[in-house]
Amino acid sequence: MMEHQSLKTTLKHGVSRVIPRSVLENGKQAYYTKKNQAVLHRLEGQPLPTLTEGLRMYTYLGGSFGVGMLGGMVAAGCQSADIPLSIGAVRGDGLHGFSATPWDELIEPEGFQKNNLFVFNADCAQQLIARVGAEHLRGRYNIALWAWELPEFPDRWKGSFAPFDEVWTISDYCRMAIAAKSPVPVRTLPLAVTVCPGGEMTRRDFELPEDRFLFLSMYDVLSISQRKNPQGAIDAFLKAFGPHDRRHGLVIKVNHAEQAPRETEELRRMAQAADNIFLVEKNLPLSEVHDLIRLCDCFVSLHRAEGFGIPIAEAMLLGKPVVVTGWSGNMDFTNSHNACCVKYRPVLIGKNARPPYDAWQHWAEPDLADAAVQLRRLSEDAAFRKNIALAGQETIRTHFSPASCGQAIRKWL
Repeated sequence: MMEHQSLKTTLKHGVSRVIPRSVLENGKQAYYTKKNQAVLHRLEGQPLPTLTEGLRMYTYLGGSFGVGMLGGMVAAGCQSADIPLSIGAVRGDGLHGFSATPWDELIEPEGFQKNNLFVFNADCAQQLIARVGAEHLRGRYNIALWAWELPEFPDRWKGSFAPFDEVWTISDYCRMAIAAKSPVPVRTLPLAVTVCPGGEMTRRDFELPEDRFLFLSMYDVLSISQRKNPQGAIDAFLKAFGPHDRRHGLVIKVNHAEQAPRETEELRRMAQAADNIFLVEKNLPLSEVHDLIRLCDCFVSLHRAEGFGIPIAEAMLLGKPVVVTGWSGNMDFTNSHNACCVKYRPVLIGKNARPPYDAWQHWAEPDLADAAVQLRRLSEDAAFRKNIALAGQETIRTHFSPASCGQAIRKWL
């Protein structure tokens, strides 16, 4: 069995090197599109199910990754607005961890609401519809909730629009990219940002020093490190404070570190070369992630592109000042009054391209010298730090709450 799996992986990688990714993705999408259309064709003429008000959501509920968190945000919004909701949960994808959520009681094998919401990104929309059953599209108003991190939506995913009456997305930045290629309406959903720190953990539980001003940067190796750019956070920190400053520290939280051992080992070497860089590699439940944010003094994201930036918004809601690249989806909620927005220049992705990002697209290269200035100012100016943090917290509480999310969903339905 192990030999069979190894051979299958080798063949898959070999095919990927010979055939362009766009051709492979188009072929996969065409296969699942045809499969879903066959199901619907077979059911033509049969009576439609009796449907009720509300929303049926298909989602990676409890997944420890961005798209996996969106389902819980929608559920929080629906609860706030008293919208009837049932959930078709897809769990287990071979890569990510999944955990229980407050919304598990809404999981039902079948749902008969008039509106469907499929919380799967465009690259796998047809595939996941086939997994949950294309028959569930019949007679419903079908909505997709997608994220995308770059300025142009790939042409190779245009077939993903076919099953849907409209698309929701997570920021105006995403909306502009998707709407440029979309044959159906595209709306920006205000996400329901919430936090659930346990409150009992201390820095000692994470093996972090208790007497330093700690900056925190987080990323998931499965979200493409070239995009998340933890190296940028490290370089900016070292520019600001050097490798031996004992008054400050940089914490790098790495999710799914075991999936990229070579990359993680390089991070370890960098941390070992400094006295003030600390790695947290263990995969943590969400409450402990929020505790880690709570225990640090400032959140740093020198990303090259974000669809939204959920950890940034969570840190703001927890009352932490944030230093962020001043570009892409986070600019829906970060500005010069509530965050330290770092200068950047647009660059071609080029050699940093990794699937699903193409070399010909562009993203931001943050100005690390400017970032270092921002880090120093936040650590030295307590009044500035407090004002930025309070303004950021108010932004998220006011505009990205379950109530804001729920009101938008109720209005659109």
